[in-house]
Amino acid sequence: MEKTCIVAGCVIVNKGKILLLKHKKLGVWLYPGGHIEEGEMPTEAAIREAKEETGMGVSLIGRRVLPPLDEKDALEPVQPLLTICENVPYAAGSHKHFDIVYLARPSGVSGRPGKGESTELRWIGASEIQKIKTFQNVRHVLKFAFKSMKEIEQNAK
Repeated sequence: MEKTCIVAGCVIVNKGKILLLKHKKLGVWLYPGGHIEEGEMPTEAAIREAKEETGMGVSLIGRRVLPPLDEKDALEPVQPLLTICENVPYAAGSHKHFDIVYLARPSGVSGRPGKGESTELRWIGASEIQKIKTFQNVRHVLKFAFKSMKEIEQNAK
């Protein structure tokens, strides 16, 4: 049976650009993300991974489907931008990632990526998506993120 992991990540958008990092093992540009730790909610994992991998605090943005819940035992977290099941090609063998992807904006003070993380970070615009070295499914996620961000900004007006 192939290994399957549940991961969470976020596409950080600011001033019409998206922040990417160059993955140290895969050598391609990706949005920050990683494995959900035991007892952690996907939203918490996405925020933690963004901080670890970029040194940047983020706030997740997105729609909510239900009216505000006032029940003490129920809440509706920010809805993900999308979920995707990916085949990740590592040298030791590929495995599947069930990836929960959120939209995010930078918040708070920016620092440095954590120890052992990539130090190559880059803000890209929509016109650069086809020029970067990444996976095709990541290109689709980035295009969808730009489109979704425009819709969110238009609805906020």
